[in-house]
Amino acid sequence: MGCRLDVLGVENVPDDRACLLLGNHESRFDVFAVGGSLQRFAVGLEAASHFKMPIWGRITRAWGQLPLPEGRMAEARETFDQAAAVLTSGTDVIILPEGHRTRTGALGDLKKGAFHLALATKADILPFVQQGLYEFHNTHSWRLFPRRLRVIFGKPIPFESFKDSSVEDLRDRVRETLLELDKGWEARKPER
Repeated sequence: MGCRLDVLGVENVPDDRACLLLGNHESRFDVFAVGGSLQRFAVGLEAASHFKMPIWGRITRAWGQLPLPEGRMAEARETFDQAAAVLTSGTDVIILPEGHRTRTGALGDLKKGAFHLALATKADILPFVQQGLYEFHNTHSWRLFPRRLRVIFGKPIPFESFKDSSVEDLRDRVRETLLELDKGWEARKPER
């Protein structure tokens, strides 16, 4: 779609186990950018409303994304149960725990569901940050602005290091990790 994707930190992606990938939510194209950055297949959680969109819904279903209903807790639990099954079967799961795309380009508050999943499945967390996707396509426009995009994978956070943490403490730890990872790289916004 006219973009160049740079992938940094790919050496941080474990070869021997599936991970729960958690990162910022800049654009509707996030899961595809992250999934395309990996050397293996991954499944993402995506808003259930996206599955109803004519072309986008077909792409989303074909990829194998899991529909996450907004505001319906019982159905959301079912989706998280499916994500747990995917993780324990050996496939990575991508979750953007902000729950919605950023309206400003900055990392927002993180919702708890992904952290309940990490604790329940004993999965290691692989943090990642995306840069440039907000400028490529954001909530303010349907237009696409091709540019250079970047996905940065941080070092895995092993389950053993957070197994005794509360959901809130784990959420705060991951949020701090994402903020550090984002500012730890030069040139916040990749060039066009």
